Amino acid sequence: MAEGHGTVALPEQGGMETVVTVELADLGDGTTRLTLRQVGWPDPEMGVHANVGWGQALDKLAETLAAA
Repeated sequence: MAEGHGTVALPEQGGMETVVTVELADLGDGTTRLTLRQVGWPDPEMGVHANVGWGQALDKLAETLAAA
């Protein structure tokens, strides 16, 4: 769990763990599909917020790759 400024609380310190799975699939036309799943949230609302954050991060990645 982030505690501000990039500090992470480990589970034994009262933080939590989630599992992130990333799958890449070659679509055969020069594009790749990225599927990301994150599970293990103790509160579903946390997953909703994480989904927004992943969306923003992946949008930035797409912009960076398009400019390359």
